[in-house]
Amino acid sequence: MKSAKNKNNEKINEQITEKNMTKEQILELKQKKKEMESELDELQGKTTKGKLICIGTFAATLALFVLIFVGMIKMNVGNFASDILAPVIADIPVVRSILPQELQKMTAAEIAADQQAAADEAASEEAIAEQAAADEAAEEEAIAEQAAADEAAEEEAIAEQAAADEAAEEEAIAEQEAADAAALDDYVKTYSDMKPKTAASVFDNMMTDQSELVVKILKNLAPDKRAAIIANMSVANASQVTVMMEQ
Repeated sequence: MKSAKNKNNEKINEQITEKNMTKEQILELKQKKKEMESELDELQGKTTKGKLICIGTFAATLALFVLIFVGMIKMNVGNFASDILAPVIADIPVVRSILPQELQKMTAAEIAADQQAAADEAASEEAIAEQAAADEAAEEEAIAEQAAADEAAEEEAIAEQAAADEAAEEEAIAEQEAADAAALDDYVKTYSDMKPKTAASVFDNMMTDQSELVVKILKNLAPDKRAAIIANMSVANASQVTVMMEQ
C-alpha cells in the first residue's frame, strides 16, 4: 500500500513540475514578444531612440542630397547655375556662395566698400611714402648739419692750430732775436775791449762769409771805437763795411 502511495505522489509532483515549466515558457515567450515589439517600434520610429535614429537618418540623407545638389550647381550641370540661379542669387551675400566663383557678383555696397578700402589703402600708402620722404629729408638735413658742424669744427681746429703755430713761431723768432741780441751784446762788449788793430784783423777774416755780423757789431760799437777798427781794416773791406752800414 505504501509503495503505491509513493508512486502516486511522484506522479503528482511530475505533473506540477510540467505545469511550472509551461508557465516559465509562457513568460519567456511573452518577454521575447515584448522585445520584438520594442525592436519593431524602434524600427518604425515609435520610441525615442527610434525617433532619433529616424531623424538622424533623414538629416544625413538630406545633407547628402544637399551636397550633391550644391556640387551639381558648382559644376554648373546643365547650365542650371548660370541660366537659372545666377540671375536671381548672384549678388545675394552668403547665398551666392553656392554658385561657381565666376558667376558670383558683388553688391553695390560691397563694391563701394572695396573701393573705399582701396582708397584708404592708397591714402595709407601715400601717407607712408610722405612720411618716409619726410624722414629721409630730415635725415639728410641732419647729416648736412652734422657735416657743416664737423667742417666748422675742423676749420676752427685748423685756425686754432695755425694761430698756435704762428704764436709758437713768433715766440721762437722772439726768443731767437733775444738770443741774437744777447749774443750781439756779448760780441760788442768783447770787441769793445779789443785793441782796434786786433779787432780789424778779425773782421777782415770774417768779411768773406759773415759780413752782416761784422756790420751789426760795428753799428753797436761806440763811434770812436768803430772808426779806429775800420781804419785798421783793409781798404776793400773798409769800403764794403761802410757801404753796408749805410743800407
